[in-house]
Amino acid sequence: MIPAIYIDLDETLIHSQDVRGDSIQEGEVVLDSLGGMVSACRPRPLALTMLSDLRSIAPTCLLTSARRSYALDVNRKLGFDFKPEEIIAREDFLTKKISPGAFPISVPIALNQSPRSILIDDLSFESAHLKTDYLGIPYKQYFQISAFYGVEDDEFFLEEWRCVLVKIRNLYQM
Repeated sequence: MIPAIYIDLDETLIHSQDVRGDSIQEGEVVLDSLGGMVSACRPRPLALTMLSDLRSIAPTCLLTSARRSYALDVNRKLGFDFKPEEIIAREDFLTKKISPGAFPISVPIALNQSPRSILIDDLSFESAHLKTDYLGIPYKQYFQISAFYGVEDDEFFLEEWRCVLVKIRNLYQM
């Protein structure tokens, strides 16, 4: 079975928040609007690099506690290039069901994981238990990275990311 890498969306690849429509900041992307409020997100400066690095190692899927419609909108507007079947959303893992067409044949799914599938998230392993339980990811295959809240020290995070990549590559060479 082909191992897969799962990466979280909010505070891992992006930071989003509800704001007044007239207070969108430079670098933020509007996701949707309701009344006078809009949902805006800011991509982590290295998000596309992170995804490119991960995709060079193994098939990569997006995993989020958010709704599928939100994840699809972020994916489209920020150019993350996930196929719809590579996005696992709240509807999938909270109900412990697999949405029809949610995964391509080549990507392992919950409870049928390759021993080398991993999850990358900003939460602690304990806080991410819904995701790790759904995917069957043990502690040694869970990688916590610092949370992104819209502003980041790029040099510090780049060094953190390089360390995580070394660990991931080592896991895949076993």
